[in-house]
Amino acid sequence: MPDGRQLAPRGIPARFSESAASFSRPTDDIMILKYTIGNLEPGDFYAKLRGGVVLLDKAERMKMTDMLQKMGLDVVGARKALDCNNLQHCIRCHQNYWERDNWLTSCQPRHAEPRPVLTKNGHHVGNEYTCCRKTYAVNVVLPAVCLNRHTTRPEFGFDDGIQRNCC
Repeated sequence: MPDGRQLAPRGIPARFSESAASFSRPTDDIMILKYTIGNLEPGDFYAKLRGGVVLLDKAERMKMTDMLQKMGLDVVGARKALDCNNLQHCIRCHQNYWERDNWLTSCQPRHAEPRPVLTKNGHHVGNEYTCCRKTYAVNVVLPAVCLNRHTTRPEFGFDDGIQRNCC
């Protein structure tokens, strides 16, 4: 160096060191997880995950909760739902519910009459269901009910013109 100081020699990182491996290819444990998850149908994965939770001890459940939070899942919202003791009333199906029991398929009212979806030439290609805001092709087997979460928010209510009264 111009001021007379000597540079200390530095070693070259090993090609297969822990830090180098993270840049070259995923580790085996990552590949095993990706392969396992990638070869399960989403519904099967969900069922196994949900059913397996009860087999874990408390420490394992806490670790899993931490992992889910690191992956971006709303663990804080789940805690709030669990602690909520207010009985809610769904504006879609008019059932009372506890937020802790509110799943993706909890609200199941029957479909309203669909609006036909037509091409520019007038061909009937599908049906729009304003009750659940979904469109199905003509040849698709339609579920008998709308599947959704219960809600108390009016902006997520039905837009089908049908007056629904509480039970």
